[in-house]
Amino acid sequence: ESTRIMVNLMNRTDIGGKQVIDVGCGSAILALYARLLGAQGIVAVDNDLDAVLNAKNNITLNDAVNIEIVCSDLGHIRGSYDTVLANLDINILTRQSREVANLAKPGGYVIVSGIVGRDSRLVPPLFPDCRVIDTDKKKSWRGFVFQRIESEN
Repeated sequence: ESTRIMVNLMNRTDIGGKQVIDVGCGSAILALYARLLGAQGIVAVDNDLDAVLNAKNNITLNDAVNIEIVCSDLGHIRGSYDTVLANLDINILTRQSREVANLAKPGGYVIVSGIVGRDSRLVPPLFPDCRVIDTDKKKSWRGFVFQRIESEN
């Protein structure tokens, strides 16, 4: 259900021509979907080697030449992206929300799912430099689209 939420929220967010990062990419299904939506540069990151190997296989099977796969902890990832995809559970999100949010350019989007309904109230405070612009739910799962607040300087 959380992947379906991500797909729904991605459909409602302008990804075409954008730079996208999929953190905790698993099989890279969201990175592949971002490609279908027209994203120009896509990075898929996971810290699990088996997930990365599975993602590489899926990228190869789909001839997706514009997706870079990286095996790394989130804290080692640098750069800024128009859209950050994060289908993560509340425990990981609580620990790494700052790293996730900092990957988004000012004005960029952070799309989050993997959140059980009872934990959904905990998510917006994890992103103090962002505002909620969209939400979705399926059964007991919740997802959010945050937009990173642009600096007023």
